Amino acid sequence: FQSPGNAQTLFRNLKDADPQVRRAALAALQGFTGTGGDPPYEDLVLQATKLLRDPVRSVRTAAAEVLAPVPRQMFSLKQQKELKAAVVELEQGILANNDRAAAYVTLGLLYENLNRREDAIKAYRLGIQVEPSATGPRANLSELLQQELDARMQQIATAQRINDVARVQQLMRGTEERYHEIEQLRKQELGNFARDAGYAPDNPMVQYRYGLALYRDGQLDQAEERLVRAHELDDQNTTFLIAIARLLQSRQKIDEAIKYAQTLVELDPRHGQFLLELQQQRNGPVPPNPR
Repeated sequence: FQSPGNAQTLFRNLKDADPQVRRAALAALQGFTGTGGDPPYEDLVLQATKLLRDPVRSVRTAAAEVLAPVPRQMFSLKQQKELKAAVVELEQGILANNDRAAAYVTLGLLYENLNRREDAIKAYRLGIQVEPSATGPRANLSELLQQELDARMQQIATAQRINDVARVQQLMRGTEERYHEIEQLRKQELGNFARDAGYAPDNPMVQYRYGLALYRDGQLDQAEERLVRAHELDDQNTTFLIAIARLLQSRQKIDEAIKYAQTLVELDPRHGQFLLELQQQRNGPVPPNPR
């Protein structure tokens, strides 16, 4: 979506007579927020909400999926009702394979986009129950629980600043148990990622996810190796480049980080500020102008 022309091509395809073309265009618009000229999601809402009432169910559910992250206030009341109905259809379709963890991961991601966090947590827990050896639900669940724990710790810090002892005690309940649950989930998932990376040494996304898991576990050398491998397998993927550059930056390998950031900016100029940040970090603070 780096150019308005790309987005306009996809928007035109949303009107195609072939439902497969409409579905493909919606899939390509997943994660689209705009081209920078308009408020976020404005064009997407204008173009994709029409497909919530498409005669083909799979097109309606694809539209629901791509529109799920959009703030509700951007929809009219009629559009909100149409989105809600399409989400129900999407849920039903996902749960047709309710004996596989992947279905619950997909459902959890949908709920996260809809800001239904408790439903997402339940979905990931169900995914672990129905297929304990599957990769995915533990990683997503631990990430969601970590976000909640971080938010709670911020609330605790606020309560401590105003000396609200009762509030601090209330918020602290269950905090240690939640921390240990997150650690256990990550350890278990790390083993799953290692297994998958061994089975699929040439799959860039598998190597990338294993690299992130190693990073969270503090195994930085191994994490760097896996992230670099993911980039070698797919050198056009900007997500991999960001991850490598950030990891190298955190390890004070600034010159190496800059090389990856330069490649990143060549692929997507919107990351120019990140490259500038690294260059400034390498050059050190700018001395004050002499008076």
